[in-house]
Amino acid sequence: MLKTSYFDKFECIGSKCSNSCCIGWTIDLDMNTFVKYLEQKDSKITNNLLKNSNPTFDKFAKIKLDKHGRCSFLCKDNLCNIQKKYSKSLLSQTCSSFPRHKVNFGSTEISSGMISCPEISRLLFSDNNSLKIVNQENKIQSPQNLNIIPDEYRDDNYAINGEKIFKLLLQTYNDKSISLEVCLSITNQIISEVEKANVDSEKVEKIFHYIKDFFMNYNFERMENTFFQVNFAKGFFESFLKSKMNGKLSHVIKKLYMSSFMNLSHENIVKLFSEKRDTVFKQFLYNNKNIYKKFFIHELFGKVSLLTNSNTNSKDAFYVILFTAIVSRIILIFGSMFKRNLSLNDFIEVISLVSRYFGAKEKLGKAEQILIKSNDDDDFTSLFCLLF
Repeated sequence: MLKTSYFDKFECIGSKCSNSCCIGWTIDLDMNTFVKYLEQKDSKITNNLLKNSNPTFDKFAKIKLDKHGRCSFLCKDNLCNIQKKYSKSLLSQTCSSFPRHKVNFGSTEISSGMISCPEISRLLFSDNNSLKIVNQENKIQSPQNLNIIPDEYRDDNYAINGEKIFKLLLQTYNDKSISLEVCLSITNQIISEVEKANVDSEKVEKIFHYIKDFFMNYNFERMENTFFQVNFAKGFFESFLKSKMNGKLSHVIKKLYMSSFMNLSHENIVKLFSEKRDTVFKQFLYNNKNIYKKFFIHELFGKVSLLTNSNTNSKDAFYVILFTAIVSRIILIFGSMFKRNLSLNDFIEVISLVSRYFGAKEKLGKAEQILIKSNDDDDFTSLFCLLF
């Protein structure tokens, strides 16, 4: 077993949570839980179940939400009526496991937390140290000794390459002297190289270091991209609000949209956005060095199959992680237009809210793809310009 160092420290804080996982999104029921609920012969349970039109074992049905987007079993104090009335054993697989995320590689289990949970985000980002991965005995595993692929799968060349790449990326992202720009450029390029050819596992490390050396010596010139970022923000805010999603992120985005695009001229928004990005947000990043590097390597660990599974579109999965970071930064900068500083708590709230909507996606939707194709650059270049 391999897990993040905070994994065993997690405890649900229930009604104290700032963004309950029982509000604002669909809650799936597996078939076994659905049957158990029917067996209770409790109309307050059965009347709030909705069988899926194309049921699978894991997504057999869902729990109905009320008009405010709250789980029908959530009481006024934001605690679960199912657990209160019956027991924790009656919770669905989704409810009992969230926000714990596990990926099985045969005899090896990869365990991490989903940062869409504010408490997971707090545990992760409140620690100023680099991401640490530990084994079942909670002993820290160095990148060199990190064995993700078990013996029974070590004849899978693609999986072995992915393991090597992750170990090298972990070293790179945890190196405080290497910028986020370099880390992301390396990640994008190594994914491209491995995806387009069945690379010999003995050559992967050499290719990685060649790419790393190139970007370590590359001059990343700061381009004037304020108009691009503001136009993206306007398009994203409007697209998200049109989707009529009922949740806390919708309220945050509506408030930002109304106070900026509905009240200020486009010229003033661009000016204010540029000013706050280069002062308040820059100061936040200075006070919380490498926070986005930690975000990226944490997500790559939790979704390590994007590197080890040849059936996964690695680029699509990586771009979802990039898009999540971009949206969080845009929201934080717009939020800073009306306050003097940004705190770690602001970041934790925003990154968890955004991750709730985009963290589980395998690829960007059409609306998101249209937004990032606002110029003639390739997708990564567009995403890169939006992030920095």
